[in-house]
Amino acid sequence: MENAHSSAYGSIKNNGKSIEVKSVYIAPPSPTLKINQVMDAEEANGKEIYRLGFGGSPLPPCKELVDAYREHLWQTSYPEIQGMLKCRQGIAKFYKKNFSINFDAEDIFVFPGSKEAIFQILSILEGPLLLPAPSWVSYAPQAKMIGKEVYWIETQQGNDYKLTPSALKKTSELIEDKQKILILNSPNNPVGYVYTKEELTELASVCKEENILVIFDGIYAHPKDFEDSPFTSMYSIYPEGCFFSGGLSKIFSCGGWRFGFIALPQNISSSKLKSALTYKMSETVSGVNLPLQYAAVSAYEANESILAYLIKVNNIYRHITRYMWKRLTDSGLNCPKPYGAFYLFLSFDNFAASLSKHGIHDSVSLTERLRSLGIFALPGVNFGLSPSNLAIRISCTDFDGKKVLEASEGSSLDNNFIHDYTPCIKRACDAFESFLSGL
Repeated sequence: MENAHSSAYGSIKNNGKSIEVKSVYIAPPSPTLKINQVMDAEEANGKEIYRLGFGGSPLPPCKELVDAYREHLWQTSYPEIQGMLKCRQGIAKFYKKNFSINFDAEDIFVFPGSKEAIFQILSILEGPLLLPAPSWVSYAPQAKMIGKEVYWIETQQGNDYKLTPSALKKTSELIEDKQKILILNSPNNPVGYVYTKEELTELASVCKEENILVIFDGIYAHPKDFEDSPFTSMYSIYPEGCFFSGGLSKIFSCGGWRFGFIALPQNISSSKLKSALTYKMSETVSGVNLPLQYAAVSAYEANESILAYLIKVNNIYRHITRYMWKRLTDSGLNCPKPYGAFYLFLSFDNFAASLSKHGIHDSVSLTERLRSLGIFALPGVNFGLSPSNLAIRISCTDFDGKKVLEASEGSSLDNNFIHDYTPCIKRACDAFESFLSGL
């Protein structure tokens, strides 16, 4: 029997029983998590592949974090909703000392992952979501799940896909809603760019004028970028209208642990915001398990060993991403130079005519062809670009993290190091070059 609300619900049948599901949830899983499962299955079947599709750090975490987690496994009581005060104070101290960002521990909420933190904030805020194209794959689906309108803002490859004040203002002026929300991610996934203080100041000016709240996703932020320049956050420029999200996943290499946080704006209406977020958390996630919070306390205490680890991690990703960037741009691909994170956003526009002769006209068919060669990547359409765009994202993380971390001690991390300790990175570049030369 056809459901009368087919526009809002999808139907699942089991032994003749129809179960109604909201149609917004009848969709494939997150492209990043899905491709990780596909890569696992391909390897399990004995295929040699290049794991460039998923953005998880393969590096092992600091021993201090693992020990702290293990030592507190006996702590099984329910946590404070907002997070342990000691944990929140540690986060505030870490960012003040190493990033010159002034968080108040009372404005910090701890979550099971920064993805969940962003979703919870989006769900309690009024207004549509503005996203620069390209943006991380989960921002738009999260907004759509809770009925938010999503407005994609066009960016230019020649400007490294960065959002400009004029483009932001032009889009904002077309929207009638009183309050709007913008998500900025720096260092950026999928491109690898980092916003400068000047760029953020100009964007903040538009945000103030247009009543745009900013969620600044700083999950990939190290104290310094690949050029050794200090990190700048929108939170330091626009504290009254900016949220800041971060966590252990990327810089501390603890993605599967699922620890994140969000710092609320510093303004007079924060009590209403805190009340709403506390209520939402209390009725959904409850809080983050205590052993993990104690591990986070250890991370954010950032003793000399942990700070040395962060420097080493950033240095490893600088050399690996820059190695791949140089080899692939030398092969004729367009790609912004990475300044942080561990991604490259490759454009095949220079090969459009040759690709067309092989039946490749968009980023989806391009990634499908690359998969047939063992190269796993994500199409640009997953990040908000038009279907016809010939851009893909790769993650420069296909290496043995434990071996690389140990070998990097005292090493110059030159091309010989890349070839010796990250052979899949070298072979992936070889595979790209072979593909392009055969067009």
